[in-house]
Amino acid sequence: CAVLLIACANIANLLMARAAARQTEMAVRAAIGASRGRLLRQMLTESLVLAATGGALGALFAWWANAALAGIVSGTPSPVLPAGLNLRVLCFTALVSLATGLLFGLAPALSATRAELHYTLKKSEGRKKFSPGRLLVAAQVALTLLLLASAGAFVRSLQNLRAFDTGFKKQNVLMFELDPRQMGYKGPQITSFYDRLLERIDGLPGVESAALSRVVYSRGIWGDSILVPGDRERHVVRGNFITPRYFETLGIPLRAGRTFGPQDNFAAPKTAIVNATMARKFFPGISPLGQHIRFPYIDAEITIVGVVRDFTYNRIREDTPSLVFLPYAQFPGNLPHLAVHTSRSAAEIRQAIKDVASSLPVLTTTTLSELVDRTLNTEELVARLAAFFGILAISLASIGIYGILSYAVAGRTNEMGIRLALGARPGQVRWMVLRDMLGLILAGIGIGIVAVLAGARLVGSLLNGLKGLDPLILTGA
Repeated sequence: CAVLLIACANIANLLMARAAARQTEMAVRAAIGASRGRLLRQMLTESLVLAATGGALGALFAWWANAALAGIVSGTPSPVLPAGLNLRVLCFTALVSLATGLLFGLAPALSATRAELHYTLKKSEGRKKFSPGRLLVAAQVALTLLLLASAGAFVRSLQNLRAFDTGFKKQNVLMFELDPRQMGYKGPQITSFYDRLLERIDGLPGVESAALSRVVYSRGIWGDSILVPGDRERHVVRGNFITPRYFETLGIPLRAGRTFGPQDNFAAPKTAIVNATMARKFFPGISPLGQHIRFPYIDAEITIVGVVRDFTYNRIREDTPSLVFLPYAQFPGNLPHLAVHTSRSAAEIRQAIKDVASSLPVLTTTTLSELVDRTLNTEELVARLAAFFGILAISLASIGIYGILSYAVAGRTNEMGIRLALGARPGQVRWMVLRDMLGLILAGIGIGIVAVLAGARLVGSLLNGLKGLDPLILTGA
C-alpha cells in the first residue's frame, strides 16, 4: 500500500504539472465556448486512459515477471509461488488502477479548469510554489523512509536469528532419514541393525561420531506428560529417544552427571537425561541427579542421570521447553533420523549405510545447518520482500522528486536568467533551487521518523534482538 501511495503521488505530481502547463490551452478552449464541465470531462478522460493503459502494461509485466519475483522471494531458482495470475487479484488491481486514475486526476482537472480566464491569458511566467505537489513530495519521502526503516529492521532481525546461538553445533553434521520398517525389521532386529549401522559409520575415517534419534530439529515433536514425586499434577514435556553419542554428535555439552552408555540396556533400571530448563523447573535448589520421574504408561520410575545445556528444540524463535531424553535401548522403537558429525561427503555415508543394509531406503539427505535455516523461511521471505519494496519505493520517490524539481526549474527559468544577469553566481542559483527541495525532504524525513516511531511498537514482536528503534537503521534510511 505504501508503494502504491508513492506511485500515486508521482502520478498526481505529473498530472498537476501537466495541468498547470495547459492552463493557457484550457483558457483558450473556455474563451471559444467550452463549458467547465466539458473541460473537466476531457481531463478526467485523459487520466482514465492513462490509468487503463498503465494497468494493462502492468498486467503484462506481472505475467512476465511472476516467476522472476517468486525466485527473488524464495532465494532459489525454483519459485515457491504458483505461476500464473489470479483472476480475482487481476480484477481487483484493474479496479484500483482505474480508481487511482480517477481520484488523482480529479484534483489537477479541477485546478486546470478553475483558473480565471483573463488572468491565465495575460499572466507571465514567474515563481510557482505548486503547493499540492510539494506536499506530495514530502509525503513520498515520509513513506519511503518508513519502508526503508522497516526493511532494515527485518533484515537486521534475520541476521540476528541466523547468528542466534542454538545451543548445538550446526556445522559438519549430516542428517539422513531412514525407514527400517520397510525392511520388515521388528523388535530386537531393529536394535541389532542400529548397533551395526552405528559401528560401521563410527569406523569410517573422518567421522567424529554418529547417533540416531526419534525426532530431529524442525521435523516432528515428541512429547508426553510426566509425574514428579511430591506433585500429583501431570506436566507436559518434550523430548527424544536417542542413542548414546547423540549429544556428542550435536556438540551439546553435559552440565552434570553422565551421558548414556552400554550399561543403559533393556535389563537395566530406566534412566533419563534432562535439560537445564527442566532441572530448574522441577528440582529448584537441589541437584536433579538421582531424582525420579514417571511416565503414566511406564510402570517404573526413571532415574535422572545427567543434565545437558539448554538448546533450541524445534525452532529458533520458540522458548526452550523442558526436555527429557530416553535411551533407545531401554525403549526400543523406530529411530528414523541419523546424524553424523563428519568431514566426509554424504555419498560416502550413504555407501556405508548400503554396506550394512543394501535394501534400506535413505529417504532424505541434508545438513543440520539446512534444517535450522529452513525454520527461518518466513523471516527470510519478509526480509526479502521488505528490501525489494524499500528499493522500489526509493526509486519511485527519486523519480517524483526529479519530476517536481524539473517542473519548478522550468517555471523559474526567466527568473534565474534575470538573477544571473544582475550578478548572481551560478552556485547561488543552484542553492536557491535546492534549498526549497531540501526543506521538503527534511519535512518528509521528520514525518517519516514519527511514523517509524509509531510503527516500531506494532512490529516489535516480529523482530528478534531489536529493542525498540535501532538508531543505525534509522540513520541509514
